[in-house]
Amino acid sequence: MNKTNWKRIDQALRAQLEALLQEPTAAYYSDYGNAAGWWLLTFVAAAGGVGFGLWYVFTSELASRLTVVPERAVLDPVFIGLVVAVLVCVWVVVRALRHRGRHGFAALDAAIVVVRGPKLGVIRYDEVAGVTQMRAGSRGRKFTVLKLKLKDGSTESLSVSGNWANEVLARLGLR
Repeated sequence: MNKTNWKRIDQALRAQLEALLQEPTAAYYSDYGNAAGWWLLTFVAAAGGVGFGLWYVFTSELASRLTVVPERAVLDPVFIGLVVAVLVCVWVVVRALRHRGRHGFAALDAAIVVVRGPKLGVIRYDEVAGVTQMRAGSRGRKFTVLKLKLKDGSTESLSVSGNWANEVLARLGLR
């Protein structure tokens, strides 16, 4: 997989990808929901850390130390945890906003593009030596795993929907 970004991708692929993201079809599979769950969990944990840190700062002797000897108060582990939790909250919000609508897989005319916000992974169809398709999951939570064996010997696994996998197989001429 060739890793790139939106500025360095081939212009023809970029134009086709942007059009597909504007009007999604069967050729685009969004897995934003999978990532959003982890971001939400991380945000809730960090927000809990912020809440505990603020409660501790204002209900303990740390509040008085902040005004008297700020150097010692800043070295308090709870205060350091509070700062880290605030930074994690900001990071999660920024990351979720940057990835909104741009987190998934696109089957274009000449390549498969893995979209991860500002980062892209491009697998050209002519680089694919073989494909293995398998279904995984339990009742109600099934998904398809496409294992692409590339001509350079590496393997890429894509966890996608069955319809999107069929679209890729059709574009590869295997269906």
